[in-house]
Amino acid sequence: MGKGAFSSRPLERVEIDHSLLDIIAYDEDLDIPLGRPTLTLIIDHFSRMPLGFYLGFEAPGSASVMMALRNAIGTKEWVNERYPDIEGTWPCYGVPEVLVTDNGPEFHSKDLEIACAQLGITIQHNKVKSPWTKGVVERIFGEINRSLLCDAPGKTFHNKDARSENDAVGEASVPVALLEHVLCKWIVEIHAKKMHEGIRAIPLERWTEGVETFPPRLISDQEDLNVLLSCFKEIRKIHPKGIVIEGIWYSSRTLTELRNSSTKDFQVDMKFDPTNMGRIHVRDPRTNTYFNVPALDPEYAEGLGLWPHKILRKYLRKMGARQIDPTELAKVKEHIHDLIQESAKTKKRKRTTNARIGRFRESSSQAAPNEDRIVEPNTSYEISFDAVRRAEEEDYRDNLVEDDDFLADGMRRIQAVGKDDV
Repeated sequence: MGKGAFSSRPLERVEIDHSLLDIIAYDEDLDIPLGRPTLTLIIDHFSRMPLGFYLGFEAPGSASVMMALRNAIGTKEWVNERYPDIEGTWPCYGVPEVLVTDNGPEFHSKDLEIACAQLGITIQHNKVKSPWTKGVVERIFGEINRSLLCDAPGKTFHNKDARSENDAVGEASVPVALLEHVLCKWIVEIHAKKMHEGIRAIPLERWTEGVETFPPRLISDQEDLNVLLSCFKEIRKIHPKGIVIEGIWYSSRTLTELRNSSTKDFQVDMKFDPTNMGRIHVRDPRTNTYFNVPALDPEYAEGLGLWPHKILRKYLRKMGARQIDPTELAKVKEHIHDLIQESAKTKKRKRTTNARIGRFRESSSQAAPNEDRIVEPNTSYEISFDAVRRAEEEDYRDNLVEDDDFLADGMRRIQAVGKDDV
C-alpha cells in the first residue's frame, strides 16, 4: 500500500479500534459460556506500545471508548498491584496528541468530540473501508488472537472445518478476569520486550527513550479525568427536585444554590458515566468547573449502567406501569438477576452464548468491574506465548447465536412484583 504514517515521538499519533476476541469467555458464578468479549485497544504508533484497553461485553460505543481512554491516559501501577506475578512494569501513560479512528458512529459522537476538545486531543478519522491506514492497531489484534489465544479452551476458529471439529462453546472455561490478567502479562512480558519488525526496535526501549525527550502530559487527578471522559448532555431546566436523567433524579445543595442564583431560563450542561448512574457532574457556568451531584436513590443507581437501567424501565412499561418509581425499579432489578440465575441453570453447556447476560451483569454491579477483578492463583488454564499460527486460520466473523431474549423468560413473575408486593 506504500509508505505508512510517520511519527517522531510518543503519543504524537495513537490508534484505537475494537475487535471481538477469538474466544468464548466463561462466567464462573453462573457456569455458562458468555460469548466473545470485545477488546477496545489503544496503541502508540511511535513505540508500538499498547497504551490501554477495555475488555468486556459492553458493545462498541461511547462507554467502551471512554473506558479505554481512561485506562490509556492514566498510569498503570494497578497492573502490578492486581497481578503481582507479572515481571516488569507497564510505564505507558499520557494524553495523546492525535487519536486515529475509523468511521464507526462512536468515534463521531458528540461525547468523544467534547472530551477530546477538553483534553486537547485531535481526532483523525480515516477514510471509509481503509483499515490499513491504522494498521498498527489492526496488526496487534492479530498477534493477540494468534499467540495469546491459540490453544485456549473455548477458542473460536476462522475456518469452517476447524469450527466443526471444535466445540468452542462447550469447552469455554476462561473467565474475562483471567483474560485481562494474561493480556496484561503478554503486554508487559512479551510484546514490550520483543523486537518489532515494523520499527526495528524493542517497543519498551523505544518508549523509554522517547519519553526522556518528550515527557507525556498527565492529568494529575484521576477523578478529573473520569469526568472529562464521560458522556455529555445539555440540561434545559433545573427542577426544584433536581435534574432527571432517564427517570433517575439527582440533587445536591450545590445544585439547589445554582438553581436559586440563576434566571428562569437558566441552562446548564453535565456529564455522566454510562457505566455508573450513581452520580452526574454538572458544570457551573459561573466558574466553568464541574461539581458532583449524587442520585437521590443511591442504592439503586450506584454502580448501575445506563444500558441495564433502560432495560429495567422498558420492561416496567411493558407491564403497564404508568409511573415508574425507584421502589419498583429496585424490585425488578433483583428479580431480573434471579431470572438470569434460573436461565443459566437451563442453558449450561448448551450450544448457545449469553453475551447479553455478561453485559447486564458487568453493567449492574453483579460482576466485579475491571479495577476490582481478582484472579485466583490456582487456575488450571495456562497461556502459551510461543504458539504458532495455524494454517487453517482465515479472516472471518463468528456467527454464534446470542441469547437476545434472556430477560423475556419469566416476565409474569416480574409483573407480579408490581401488583402484589408494592
